[in-house]
Order: sequence, then C-alpha cells, then structure tokens
Amino acid sequence: MMAEKTIVNGILERLEGEEEKSVVHLQKDLGIQRTGLKKMLEKQRMQEDAYYAKELAASVYNRLSGTLESKQFSILNER
Repeated sequence: MMAEKTIVNGILERLEGEEEKSVVHLQKDLGIQRTGLKKMLEKQRMQEDAYYAKELAASVYNRLSGTLESKQFSILNER
C-alpha cells in the first residue's frame, strides 16, 4: 500500500513539474508574440503618420497597411 502511494505521489509530482514547464513555455511564447505585435503597431503608426503628412502615396499606404494587417491577423489567430 505504501509503495502504491509513493508511485502515485511520484506521478503527481512529475505532472506538476511538466505543467509548470508548459506554463513557462507559454508565457515565453506570449512575450515574443506581444513584442512582435508592438513592433508592428509602431510600424503601422509610422505609416499612418507618413500618410497623413502626405509623405506617402495612398496606393503605397494601402499596400503597406494591407500587408501589415494580414501579418497582425495571422499572429492574433495563431494557436
């Protein structure tokens, strides 16, 4: 009976350790995704500023913003 309890406790400890590793890995991935998204949002802001300052043609702005939005959408929908 004691051996079974030790085995069960060992399994539970292993599962808890794996869960902690998974959470750490997910947090790291989330940080990377947030950093990428922040960079893209900054790039988008810069493009909008250039467009409104008439430094960027509408056709170029549309192409650049479309590409950027599709990248942002793909990041947000990754699972």
